[in-house]
Amino acid sequence: LSFSCDVIHGFQHGFDQGIPDHHLLGATSWYTPPNHASAMIAKAKIEESIQKELEAKRMFGPFSLEQVAGKFEFFRTNPLGVVVNGDRLLRPINNLSFPHGKDRIPSVNSFVDAADFQTTWDDFEAVASFLKNQKEPVLLALFDWEKAYRQIPTAPSQLPFFERLQWRDTTRYMDNLWRSGWVRFLQTASGRVKKDYVGGI
Repeated sequence: LSFSCDVIHGFQHGFDQGIPDHHLLGATSWYTPPNHASAMIAKAKIEESIQKELEAKRMFGPFSLEQVAGKFEFFRTNPLGVVVNGDRLLRPINNLSFPHGKDRIPSVNSFVDAADFQTTWDDFEAVASFLKNQKEPVLLALFDWEKAYRQIPTAPSQLPFFERLQWRDTTRYMDNLWRSGWVRFLQTASGRVKKDYVGGI
């Protein structure tokens, strides 16, 4: 029952992703490293992806630095870049592992303890065997893993640590990573930003 309550609360108010409230030594009220040079290779694809997220209301923006600084005591952006998939296709990324321990600056990913988020993966046969052994009727829903992942809301307290910096005019986008948690939260700021946002990641 406790687990079920946690899940219900998470979908209603957003899930904590394990990133504590923090500041960086010697930093101002923000940390906004430039995007990787590789991001320019996939600039069109990245812009298309951002637009898609805005239209789906999984991302909010654009915001100026002043607007974001007026909302959060500290925030950080994570550089955009590109990696090559196993099928040799370019895939845009938001590099949460940057700066990889350099300059004694912790990355967003470095705060996450893998032991707190244990996940196992099974193939079709393992899942089919599990379902066949159930005594009661089972409801099954199929999702594309990426689309399912994008439906998980993020807790408002995590907002300052998942932002993206766009190169065009150095505007920032709030990256929800998942769907519903930020929409209601950020709408309360509409008066402050004069409704300049158009959505939210």
